This record gives sequence, structure tokens and C-alpha cells, in this order.
Amino acid sequence: MLSPLIAQIKAAQTPDEVFELLAASYPSLDDMALRELVGQAVFVADVMGQHHG
Repeated sequence: MLSPLIAQIKAAQTPDEVFELLAASYPSLDDMALRELVGQAVFVADVMGQHHG
């Protein structure tokens, strides 16, 4: 279910492209909620990278 979205995120060239992709994928979220969600995802990815790095 998430594989196509993850592939598109990996293919993005800039953080703005990722944000636009996520905004299009979750149109019900307002800008602030989407930014908070992205911030949380970046934090989790960082922690996981440090743990498994």
C-alpha cells in the first residue's frame, strides 16, 4: 500500500517536491498538520537511522 508513495518520495529531487507529493496524497490535512506530520516522520527516520546505522 505504501510502496508506490515511498518510491515517489525516493524519486523526488527536493524537499519541496516531497512536501507537494505528501500534500497531494493527504488533501484533508491542512498545511500546519502536514508540516507537523513530516517533522515527526523525519524525527523517526533520524532515530531509526542512528539505531540501525
